[in-house]
Amino acid sequence: MKANQILKLLCIMGFYVLCSGCGPKMKTMYHLTPPDSAGGGVCTGQCENARYQCERNDDEDYRRCKDRAEDDYERCKDNNEYRRKKDQEYCVRQYCAKPKEEHCLDRYHSCYESCGGRVTSETVCVANCN
Repeated sequence: MKANQILKLLCIMGFYVLCSGCGPKMKTMYHLTPPDSAGGGVCTGQCENARYQCERNDDEDYRRCKDRAEDDYERCKDNNEYRRKKDQEYCVRQYCAKPKEEHCLDRYHSCYESCGGRVTSETVCVANCN
């Protein structure tokens, strides 16, 4: 009887997990209104360059983290080859979080607005909409 109850509970939990992915998927869309002045246009161009550099830096940091994690993992494994069983370390790869687009985008929007432009946002449904 106990096994039946556990099986029933697992089935119910599985159903809820499957259904949780059925909801609508939302995305924030941004609309940019350029500044009125010519100087504002130059300024927003500088914002775009800063955004591009931010994204490149984030990507480079992520790549370096992945490389360092792999090197550390391989070094640990190599060191274990020369150790007695009881002295071996447990080797794991360091987790490297992928850069989040919002990080650079938020900076860009702030810069854009400081140049006299306007940023508005709208949340829209992009999948599983009713």
